[in-house]
Amino acid sequence: MNGGKGLSVMKIINAYWEKRNLGVDTVEFEIDSNDRANVADEIRANEKQYNVVKIPSGNVAVLLAVQKQGYKFAESMLHFSIGVGELKLNSVQQRLNDAVTLAEMDNADIEQLFAEIQNGMFDTDRIYFDPQFTHEQATQRYIGWTRDELSAGTKLFKFVYKEQSIGFIGGNAQKNMSYLGGIYPKFKKSGLGLNVATKNYQINIDYGTKIVNGAVSSNNPSVWKIYFEIGYNLTKIMNILVKHNNHRG
Repeated sequence: MNGGKGLSVMKIINAYWEKRNLGVDTVEFEIDSNDRANVADEIRANEKQYNVVKIPSGNVAVLLAVQKQGYKFAESMLHFSIGVGELKLNSVQQRLNDAVTLAEMDNADIEQLFAEIQNGMFDTDRIYFDPQFTHEQATQRYIGWTRDELSAGTKLFKFVYKEQSIGFIGGNAQKNMSYLGGIYPKFKKSGLGLNVATKNYQINIDYGTKIVNGAVSSNNPSVWKIYFEIGYNLTKIMNILVKHNNHRG
């Protein structure tokens, strides 16, 4: 409900893909800034095994209401945007960016990517930190997500540094942001992680996008700090709370 009258603006999403990835029935509730505290009643009526509420920062009423229903904070998603010509790199950052080139991934490269994911490439998201799930489930979720993106026409590009593959990013001409990108574990302390943000800009500008978007978990400060540093603007913050009903991952 919204203000006690009418329907809520909230979106209810049946996240059916998480049944495959995590083994539990999942629903996501995307809260609007205009939703009021009593939207929590509608949330309760539509819960499944794993429930994810995404609340725009500033909507404290809904935040407090769902906490009373047992929802716990998991992370915030920081959303960024940048326009054509707005990328700002200092001399060191420019050198790190220029040292890495992009090449479209073939099947062998994709298999390497899956091996790197299984080796702990992504370890900052809410699934990874959730004691109800295992790290193996968190890993398989990224692999399942990537397979879905490939089926939808997303192209994967590898980061090449001194003839080595050091990371990847996904691009789709129909979107204005990369679905995912990262540096392989062996190179995480190399300073080359900057390329996740710069190559997100590059491939989407190459597709003809005028505004490039990006999203980073608050649990990953090493990446979102880079977005701020090189000219991306923070556009919104979504606070994510979760609740488990009668299951063990």
